[in-house]
Amino acid sequence: MGILYNSYAKEKRLRSGRSHLKRCLELLNGKELNRRTILIVMRATMQLEYIFHKLKEPKQCCPYSHKAIGFYLQYTSQLRSFPMPFVTLSVSLDVEKPGSTDINSMMTLFSNLLEHVKTCALDEWDPLDIIPIHNLLMVRATVMSDIVTDGLMWIITATPFYVYLLHKYRFSDTRNYLAVTQYILDTSEGEFNATKKPNRLLHNKDISTLYSDTRMHLELGWAKYGNMLLLYSQYKLFQQFRTKKADTSRSTSSIEPKESAEPLTFNWENLDQRLKDIACQVTDKYVSNLRDAKAIFVHTTKWLEKSKAYFLKTENTLFLSLYLTTRYNITLTYKHLECFEPDRSMRINMHKRRVQMLKDVLILAKGLKGQFLLYICIDIVTSYGAIIDMLMENAEIAGQPFTEIETAVLEYVKNCVESWENYYNADAELPKLKKK
Repeated sequence: MGILYNSYAKEKRLRSGRSHLKRCLELLNGKELNRRTILIVMRATMQLEYIFHKLKEPKQCCPYSHKAIGFYLQYTSQLRSFPMPFVTLSVSLDVEKPGSTDINSMMTLFSNLLEHVKTCALDEWDPLDIIPIHNLLMVRATVMSDIVTDGLMWIITATPFYVYLLHKYRFSDTRNYLAVTQYILDTSEGEFNATKKPNRLLHNKDISTLYSDTRMHLELGWAKYGNMLLLYSQYKLFQQFRTKKADTSRSTSSIEPKESAEPLTFNWENLDQRLKDIACQVTDKYVSNLRDAKAIFVHTTKWLEKSKAYFLKTENTLFLSLYLTTRYNITLTYKHLECFEPDRSMRINMHKRRVQMLKDVLILAKGLKGQFLLYICIDIVTSYGAIIDMLMENAEIAGQPFTEIETAVLEYVKNCVESWENYYNADAELPKLKKK
């Protein structure tokens, strides 16, 4: 009935078809991996996609398509075996080749469903639906016949996956994916030198170019991982401070993170020791003391400094923007680390260092306009404000009269005002940019 209604153009008929197909999938709930039902599930899901697109509601099909992809991967043991499905009552779809076997039809439907993934943001996936894809990636990571081409293909697929995991604050999973990515790239770099074949093509790109691109994404990935881990460690620190009503948390030991879902399974047994060493180069736990925070800080700034080299090779405006963003992210790392420093004088120096770095970015960004400049101006004001607060606190604790710090405080206030003026000037330019 769902297939029948799919042939109509009227909205009422299409919605009836949608209801029939949903009911079909509901009746098969829990039986999707049965050899008698898997192909029906794939066909019903494909039809739902057609109807949702006709109704101009393409995102509504996401939950169904994601699950169907997962069922197919589970049914085929992550594409390692292809049991023949048994289908007695079903209707083939237009995308299936006439006379094709049921297993070929199922593979065709799976390929068509994968087209959905290209236009669907991973943030829209249910955490449970990503597990089969993760399992597939883990299988593929261990069966690469060509570390260069297969490895780069794996990374291209895995990169948006670990970006998704990081956005979900799943630090353990993100770290493991980054470690596998780095291992593949480090190994394939040796292959480049050994085989002297850097010009093979993959996805219409020179492999050496792809290698550079994926290496850049890896370095930015490690840096973003460190910055986000510091940021959420800082958040946890403030939570503890509010709960305990005492600033004693800076000296406590690291605490375990509460991830948004159960960690994915990574089988580290029988793997190259280098891969394990890569994964251990940085923690995957929230930290709550200066020593552990410094370790993440060093790790993050190392990767940020490495990534800057790629953006300096060209005068392309996009690369300049990425370079400036990288420079800005280094200042964020200082900002996060400062929260773990118990010594006010050190914290003041860190803010001074950050202000200078932000001003350097402003100089490099001369001629550029947009929200980016607003962020920098606000951050400069924030750091100046923090410096003023700590100067006042130090003076109060030491019993100093205000006159002794007045000159320094007024100078910082003056700098704050200048930064606010820069902010309002940049903000005034935004409507003009939007009109253009």
